[in-house]
Amino acid sequence: MMQKITDCLVKNNKQFLLAFLFIVLFSVENIAAIYLSTGGFAYPTFFLKFVVKFFFFNALVSIIILMLPRILSYLIVFINSLLNIFIFSWHHFLGDTPSFSAVKTCFGSKLLDGINLFSYIDIKSLLFIIFAFTINCYIIYNVRIRSICLKLVSIVSCFIIIFSTGSIYLKKHELSLFTIGRMSIPSNIEFRGYISTWLAEYIDPIKTGSLMTCSSEKADRISLFPSSNKIVYIQVECLDMAMIGYKINKHIVMPFLSNIADRGLVLHVDGQKKLTSSNSDYELLNTKIAHPSTVYYNTLTSYPDSIPLQFKNKGAELAFFHGLYDISGMRKAYPLMGFDKLALCEELVAAGYQLNNATLQHIDDRDLFAYAAKQVPRDKPFFHVIITMNMHDPAKNNINPLFKGDADEGFFTNARITDDGIRAYVESLPAGTDVLIMGDHTPYHGPRSVHVPLILYRTGEPVPMKSPDISLTRCEASQYLRRVFDLPPVSPDIPVVEEICR
Repeated sequence: MMQKITDCLVKNNKQFLLAFLFIVLFSVENIAAIYLSTGGFAYPTFFLKFVVKFFFFNALVSIIILMLPRILSYLIVFINSLLNIFIFSWHHFLGDTPSFSAVKTCFGSKLLDGINLFSYIDIKSLLFIIFAFTINCYIIYNVRIRSICLKLVSIVSCFIIIFSTGSIYLKKHELSLFTIGRMSIPSNIEFRGYISTWLAEYIDPIKTGSLMTCSSEKADRISLFPSSNKIVYIQVECLDMAMIGYKINKHIVMPFLSNIADRGLVLHVDGQKKLTSSNSDYELLNTKIAHPSTVYYNTLTSYPDSIPLQFKNKGAELAFFHGLYDISGMRKAYPLMGFDKLALCEELVAAGYQLNNATLQHIDDRDLFAYAAKQVPRDKPFFHVIITMNMHDPAKNNINPLFKGDADEGFFTNARITDDGIRAYVESLPAGTDVLIMGDHTPYHGPRSVHVPLILYRTGEPVPMKSPDISLTRCEASQYLRRVFDLPPVSPDIPVVEEICR
């Protein structure tokens, strides 16, 4: 018996080596995609268990693929490669892992309108996946198993092992094949993979439309910044806490923001991106917690807890400025939040400003701030909101000489452009204006921490305050702003939810 096995191994040595290479390439590609959902492991033993678990599963799937008719094998490997390109690209440009509900939201709304999807493909992962796909197709062509009986036995055996061990595994972790576990979507993906998680989401959809708020306990421990009836909220694309005071080639990248941060109050706010940047201003301006798989501006029809709406009820002028087109329902949502004036890229183009050549074409931040500065009233209270765009993508041309040679020179070039625009705008504001500046989420380029800053700065007579050593969610930061502005609490019928703050 042993002699027969030895003879078989010697005779089919190349076949076994090719099959093993297929298993390795197929497993590495899929394990890397799932690893994105983990955010890394604190201990090597956890990482080892993770790799062993998914290598075992992918090895069984690989054997099944190699036993199938070639045309089916090619098709499965091709679909798997397309899915992994999508997963890697989604993570690279959106900073999280795709859930079924998030993907459904993107394709069912205006989020992808006007976007060249090919420009968002992660080139590094694309090259590796194409390499793995090419080698795997070569292996499928060259691995020949003529025995139909052996193929059937192998396929049935692998399926039995997958479903039996999978059932035990899911039961051990209190998971079901057809329902989402109580942990987050990334945690579900980490434990069960993408296909199983997406299937469970489809069968048992997450109820994402329910409103949620947060406790004011943390906000109550922070000293109050003096309030004003002249407010500007600037939401800066991809502004990380690490960018405050950050230097390249001995030059501060964003000198104006770094300066006013020292002359005001800085709060550390969790920088998780929740599908789209609009969920950041939704949370801060409405004292709510957004579910990361939906776009609330596309679904809600009223915003009774809107902070700007409270200012409007007291006679303030409300205006909203954004250099991009209506990508997530802002044109519908902001009037419902109390805003009378809206200027998106269509209005700015009509006013004579030009779109730039970024991947997401928009009005340059300097032009956006120049236009917004002309709309500031001098004789009445106001609450204006400005959302920037330049820092979303690195500059490709006209690199700032101060940052040349750095791997992120394009990102820092655009960061300085945004900083210059904010400086010119803030310096034009009347004295006594409270300027609130917050990053929408952690960036795709440059230095990255888990926090974004919320800077509170008073024009004319700055009010420097010691920054508290407290990590807030955007909803908790909004609770603090409600205290500053002496506004009523959030509606009592909205459930208070404890959100993890990193």
